[in-house]
Amino acid sequence: MKLVMIAAMIPLASAAAPACTQESLGSAYLGAVQQAAPSMVKCTMDIGLSLSELATGNMTRVSSETVDKFAKSPNCAAVFTAMQSASKAVSPPCTVATMCGKSVTTAQVAAMTYDQYVHANLQTAQCTIPDLVTNNAPTAFLSLVAVGVVGLLAMI
Repeated sequence: MKLVMIAAMIPLASAAAPACTQESLGSAYLGAVQQAAPSMVKCTMDIGLSLSELATGNMTRVSSETVDKFAKSPNCAAVFTAMQSASKAVSPPCTVATMCGKSVTTAQVAAMTYDQYVHANLQTAQCTIPDLVTNNAPTAFLSLVAVGVVGLLAMI
């Protein structure tokens, strides 16, 4: 089941960096997903979205109020911190997600501010991705944790 959770997090590859694999993400990601699971559930309750909405990116109810709740949620910030910490162990960076309609490397997500992270996860018009010259500070994003949490909940 752990393999399924990690495999569910692997997106399409970009030309600049290979797609993340279970091996490139390592056990740190699984540990971070497990650590962040309680905060993730609370985060979704804080912002009024379901785990599946965040995991699939299918959010039809995102408002400025949702963005504000996300930005102020200590639970959402805890998820970001846990995943960012774990992903710093990923080297070299790999393509971990699609955000703002673009393939994004772990290094780009790591370079985001929390505000950028919020807008990227909620897919708002203010979504921006850092344009990096080097890729040496990897991390993950919230929808990856949502997928992992859905997998963890399925095991319960």
